[in-house]
Amino acid sequence: MSAAEEPTLPSAEEPKLANGYRQGFITAITVLVTASVFYFRFLTFEAGSGEWTPLGKVCVALVGLSILTQLWTLWRALQPEDEYVSIYKKTLLWFAAGVILVVLGFGVHVVAAWPR
Repeated sequence: MSAAEEPTLPSAEEPKLANGYRQGFITAITVLVTASVFYFRFLTFEAGSGEWTPLGKVCVALVGLSILTQLWTLWRALQPEDEYVSIYKKTLLWFAAGVILVVLGFGVHVVAAWPR
């Protein structure tokens, strides 16, 4: 790995998060991952709505991508470097992306299940 590829750690002077922020954030991520996995299971195995529609496939893809994003966020949040505010803010953006994806998946599911 060359010097250009190595991740740059913040300087020692950069502020760190107060105690409890990371622990609370990690708890929030794990709660959302758990709920998303159960929702994914419902969508793929228990919905029992018959044949898959294109919107149903989009919904499952969005929720699946959301779960992957949330797992990536959890991995980032568990890294020691995440105690620095600048890195923590990037992890929060990943978490927000995961939340937005699962909400979009839910919205697509509502539209797909809407009676015609």
